[in-house]
Parts: sequence; structure tokens; C-alpha cells
Amino acid sequence: MQFANIILILISSEFYSTTAVYRVSDNLRKKLDAEEENAICCLNHLGCCKREEKSTVFEVKAILTDCPNLQCTNISKTHKVVVQQNKPILEKLTNCHQKLLLTLNVINEGIPSEKSQYIIIDHIVDAVTLKKVRILNPYAVRVRQDPMLQIYDLNFERAVNSEARERVFNKQNMDYVGCDTSSENPTCGVVQHRGKRVPYSTGFCCSCDAEKNRLMEQQGDAVHWPLPEYHKNDPGGNDYEHYKHYGFTGEDGKMVYGRSQKRADESVNYQQFTELKDGKIRQRRGGQSCDDVDFDALPESFHESTHCLKFANLWYSVYELRQPRIVHKMRIQIFQKYEDCHGNTHWMDLTQGKVLELGTDRRSLVDKDIIARYGAEEVDLSDQALDYKGIKLLVPERRTVDPEQFMILPKKLISPDGKTCDTAGVGYEAFYKQKKRCSLPKGSCLHNQPRHLRELDLKAEQEGRRGNYFLKFFGTLADDPVGYNSTGQLQYLKMMYTKRHASNLYFELNADLVTLLKPNSFATVTEVYTDATNPDRTRIVVKVTNSGLLYGVFYVRLSGCPLGVPASFNNIGSKSVLILSQQQHIFNLYIEYPLPIKEFYCSIHVHNINQELVAVRQIRIQTHDRCICIWHCECACYITDRGLKCTPMSLDSYHEAGFQGGLPFPTQLVESSYLDEMLAMFFSMFIFLILTLLAMGLVKALLGLCCLEIGLWGLDTILGTENKSKIICDNKECEYRDDDGISLAAQFCLNIIFFFLYPLALINIAIKKFCFSAYTLEDEASYEQRYVDYEECECEENEDSKKTTTTNDRSSFSMKYTSSDEKSTETRGSKGSTT
Repeated sequence: MQFANIILILISSEFYSTTAVYRVSDNLRKKLDAEEENAICCLNHLGCCKREEKSTVFEVKAILTDCPNLQCTNISKTHKVVVQQNKPILEKLTNCHQKLLLTLNVINEGIPSEKSQYIIIDHIVDAVTLKKVRILNPYAVRVRQDPMLQIYDLNFERAVNSEARERVFNKQNMDYVGCDTSSENPTCGVVQHRGKRVPYSTGFCCSCDAEKNRLMEQQGDAVHWPLPEYHKNDPGGNDYEHYKHYGFTGEDGKMVYGRSQKRADESVNYQQFTELKDGKIRQRRGGQSCDDVDFDALPESFHESTHCLKFANLWYSVYELRQPRIVHKMRIQIFQKYEDCHGNTHWMDLTQGKVLELGTDRRSLVDKDIIARYGAEEVDLSDQALDYKGIKLLVPERRTVDPEQFMILPKKLISPDGKTCDTAGVGYEAFYKQKKRCSLPKGSCLHNQPRHLRELDLKAEQEGRRGNYFLKFFGTLADDPVGYNSTGQLQYLKMMYTKRHASNLYFELNADLVTLLKPNSFATVTEVYTDATNPDRTRIVVKVTNSGLLYGVFYVRLSGCPLGVPASFNNIGSKSVLILSQQQHIFNLYIEYPLPIKEFYCSIHVHNINQELVAVRQIRIQTHDRCICIWHCECACYITDRGLKCTPMSLDSYHEAGFQGGLPFPTQLVESSYLDEMLAMFFSMFIFLILTLLAMGLVKALLGLCCLEIGLWGLDTILGTENKSKIICDNKECEYRDDDGISLAAQFCLNIIFFFLYPLALINIAIKKFCFSAYTLEDEASYEQRYVDYEECECEENEDSKKTTTTNDRSSFSMKYTSSDEKSTETRGSKGSTT
């Protein structure tokens, strides 16, 4: 007998031995075996368990269930299916009998390991009992994660200078002639665009007269020129090398690249201003002495200082950050352990040697035997590394700068239009229109420049403190933190996501070959004997087989008896017995009461230790008789049925008794020996040879119909005739003899069996030549002596009639065979006549 689990194992072995199995390499097999051993140790809390501190936690849930039958048509007409219109229909695995629903929750906190991590699945939940059971062939899932990233798309806004500086010219400078802010000949130089002066670019003057300073501030240039708005998506068009001032946009929207016309000697160190010890009065911002302002020989403007706004050579691009998106990518392979027909265990790759890539960019994958999906929980925006709504990203024009030193500035420290002092991006207008500008110290309105903030972070880093503006102080950057498009524009920024993140992987796997190792679950009532020959004491012998792959504790009980018998019959049972896998146990039950009915039926129930019904079989009790219920046969009694005969059970009763599969049917076993096989092989070869020779002969016969030479070839050897014509005379009658004179039908038949006869003819000739050649030479004289008295043939007809007769004989082609004695006599007669 083959029980269900044994059959399943045999089918699995046969399947694995005949189907292309993607076996893993030896190194991977050893790794999977080691992971399985470690999983068993950890499950049983043994000392061999090796636990590693990992930033990733895996939670596994596996359920074995039946595959949906799509061909089922037993749906009520009133049954309505409500489908959400905007929700996609999920693929389901249907080409199977049972499938494994595997859910893998992946919880990351910190940077996940880039090494492969293995999850061993050797227990699953039975969908019928909802209990966790062990499986015969465990699964292994290999997961390799890429670092989780948060990607910020960038939008270019404008460019700001790294440092806007104030340059002061006064009477202490060589060749200084006075402050002039007119558009014709300004001291700061001329900044033009398309021949027009850039407003506020001429700077301002500071006098020793405070009232004059106030008036000049009020009478400032009233020209309002819009500050630059760069082409936001084309920073490559900004020629930073030619920026000598803060740029503007003209009326046509194009950039202004004005250049300063220098009026003063730049070699003078104009920033070196020191307080004089003689107590002279100086202008606070310009630093020039105000004691000699009444000297009439010099113009009044000579005593005024000129204040110009200059820009450094380094520029920063300002980018707006958009809402980030989380990018998570996992590479997955699924393996299953199996045993081949030789008893060796291997691991096969259920993913067919491919790697399943799932993540935020690819959320589902459908294959023949595998369906995989990816899902993740929503991420709280407060957990992002950067507050994209309140900051700006500053990227220097030089790409040699480490991305870690890109700067993050609050929006309030960046002027959107250049009209705000003490911000990155301050322009000519803000510098010119600052309040009480001449009473303020030099450099006022020019604080919080990118260069100043960068130096603060460098100093903090040297002192071991955390900075406030470098990008690296806001989070961990990816290996390739920035990306550029085809035009060289900065497109996105990538940073590591290290907060807690939960995602899940959902798989549907074909599990037709999965075997559950459920203890106390499989039992079969193989045989039942009832002995009622003693009506006062009936004996029932029950043979139970543990058909599972694990041990089981079972007991049997009599039940289902008719109402005509005492109710105590249903309380007759046995004790619980431990039965090992694929082993049998015989239970004995006794009815210590007289049988009130001559014939009745009861049932034998098999229960496990959990009081669960495992198998049921109906038995027959006949008074003064013995009955046998064996295998797939109904119960039969010796005396009542007049002998034992097998009446097959119904298929439902067969399955209720614990058997699985279909009913067995009788088969005739034919045994054959080695000699029988050899004879059959030789007989087959003999038949093949005969058919081949007949086919070859048929071809020769058909070709002989078209070509006479092919048809006649070899026939003289078979017939033993010479291929020439002769005239033979006997009893005064001469005939023409032709050895090739064979009818067409005879020739066709001989050619069909030609390849059977021709070898025999050759053998016959060889035997005559080598075995009878001596006998022929010795008897040569006797041949001559025998035909000494040979009488020569005389022809009585005249010569004309003789010729006519000879011609007629030749046309008739009558063939007459003569013996060798006659031929010899004829030959001697011819010789004698010649003599």
C-alpha cells in the first residue's frame, strides 16, 4: 500500500529527477544548509544559535491554501460582484492545486546591510486548522537590499555670489580726485547692458557733513530696474566667468553681463584703515579725515569717500527642493530543499536562476509559478532629512567641490530679488538704499554671505563641532548624491533614509509538492476482524496504520451502532497508543454483552490525542460468524456469504477510512527473465532483417522491369546456368537452347527473393569449388570413357529444310537442360567428327 504522503514524496522524487531543476552551486548550498541549521537552533533556543545585530528585522507569515478553481460555475444568478472601478485587479496564481501565501514584513531602521540575508521558512499555517505546522521541504528566501534613499527633485531658481564686498575709495588713495556717482564718469566705474547703465551700480558717496549725507540718501536714484530672474531651468546658460557685478535682466529677459570701467588704482590696499593717534576726526564708513575739509584749494567731493559694491569670482546656483520620494529596492531569490531519488538533499532555485527585483519602482511581478508584490507604509514628512519647504540648496559652480560641502540655507537668508541686506544674493539696490548708510561701519548690509557661512562651518568642523550649513550635517549622502540631465543641469539630490521604514513582500508560490508534517493527523483503518462465534463475548480486532510522516497518538472507539443494541456499545474504546510513522498497531475491543440482533453494522472511529476524528470505517457484526473488513473491500462473513469475496467500497467510504487517492484495481504482473528479453530482441532483429531484404528485392524487381540487365543480373548464378547459346542435337533433332530464356513473371518473383537466394548460391559455388574440386579431376577420364561410343547426330533433311528448321528452333527459345554426361558426349562427338 502507498499512502498519500508516500505517494507525494515518490512523485516529488520522480518530478525532480525528470524535470529540469535549477540546482544551486555548492557554495550556496552550504550557505543555505548552514542558515537552516542556525534557524533550527534559534527556534529551539539552543546554544548553537547565532544572532547578529542587524538593522533589518524580518517577520514571516506563510499559509498553505487551495488554488481557486476558475472553472467553477456553481454561482448563484442572484450573486452580485461589486468591483471598484479605480482599483486594479490583482493577479492570482491559479495553475496549481495548492499554493503558499508568503508575507514577508521588512522593517528597516538605519542603513540596511548590503549583504544577502537569508530567511528560512520551515513552518507554515494550515488554512484548514489555522495551526502552525512543519513542512517536509523548507523554503529559503534570500533578500539583498539597496540603501534606502530619499530623492529630492531640484528646480533651478537663480544664482548668487559667494561674497558681495564693499570697496571704498577716498583721498588716501593715489590719483583719487573725488566721489562721482554720475552716469557719465562714475568713480566705481560703469556697468552697462546694451549701452545702458545698470541702476545703482555706481555706488554712493559719504561726506563728513552728516546733513549732506542725509540729502544724498533721500535724493537717490529713483530708477527702479527689476533684479535678475535667471532662466530657471537652464543654469548652464549663465556665464559665471564674466560676472563682475550682480547680474540683471534686461527688458528682453536676457542676462546682463556688464563690465566695470575702473577709475582707481586697484593695487592700493583700500581695506587697510587704522585709527590715527593724533585725535583727528574721520568719516565713520569711509575712514577719511574730516579735519581739512575747509581747505579751499581742493573740491568738496575730494573729501567724500566712494563706496562701491564688488562681487567675487565664485557663484552659487540656488535650487528649490521639492517633496522627496522614498526609493527602496530589493533583490530576491527563493529556494526550496528537496531530496533526489538517490537520497541526496539539494536546494533548487524556484526563481529559475533569475533575481526578482521589487521595490518602489517595480511593485509587482507575475511569473508562471510565482507572483510577487511590494508594498510600503506612508512616510511621515517630518522624518525627512531636509525640510524642503523652508530651505534652499546652494551648489557652487565648480563641480570639483565635494557634494558634502553643498550648502543648505534657510529661505530667509537668501534674497529672492536682491533687495534685502545681509542675505545671500544681495544686489546693487539693497546696497545703495540701505538706511543711514554713511553712519554705518564698512561692510554693512553685506553679512551672511555664502563664503562667510562656509568659513563658519569649516571652523566648527576643525573644532569638532557640528556645523549648520554644509549638506553633510543634515544627513548621510548616497554614493552618487547628485544627478545631472543631458544638458548638465543638476536634476536631483539623493540622501540616505535612516528613519524607521516598514515594507512588505507578498508572494504566491506553487506548492503542489509541499508536504505538511502534522503529527496525530493521518491514520488509516486498514483491517477489521469481528468474531461473534461466542454470542456472549464478541471480539473486534482493528489494525490502524499511521500514514503520516510524523508520530501520532491514536485510540479507537466503537460508534454508530443501531438503536436496537444497548447504548453502552458506543462507549467501548481503547487506550491511546503512540504509533510511529508508517507503522501499524492492533487494537482489541470486546463486547461483553449478548448480541440482541443477529446482524448489524457499527463504525470504528479513530481519534488522535486532541480528540479529533481522523478516520471512520463501517464494520459488520454477524452472530455465530466471523467477518473480515480488509483494505478497500466491504466486510464479508465466512458462513453467511459462503466464502470471502471482495466487494469494493465506495470512494467516499474509502477516503473516510483514511485511504487517499483512487480505488485500487487488479493488475496482472508479467515477469520476464533475461533470456526472454534477449530472445525478443533477436526476434525483432530477425524480422527487421527479413523485411529489409524483401524491400531491397522489390526495388531490384521494379528496376528490372525498366532495365533488362538489372533484372537478369545474378539470376544465372542462382539458376546454375551459363550465359550463352548452344545447339543440341538428340535423336536426330536439333534445338536452340538459351540460358537466359526466363519468363518475365518468373524473373520478377526471383528478384523479390533475390537477396535470400543469392547468398545461398554463392555459398553453394564456394562449397563445390573448395570441397569437390579433387573429385572432378579424378573422374575426368571416366567421363571420356563413358562417351567413347557417342554417335554423332545425322540430319536427313536437305540443307534448305535444315536451315528453315534451325531458324524456327531459334525463334521458339525453347530451353532444354541436358546432363553433364550428354554435354561431354556431344563434345567428344564433335571432336571425332573434326578428326
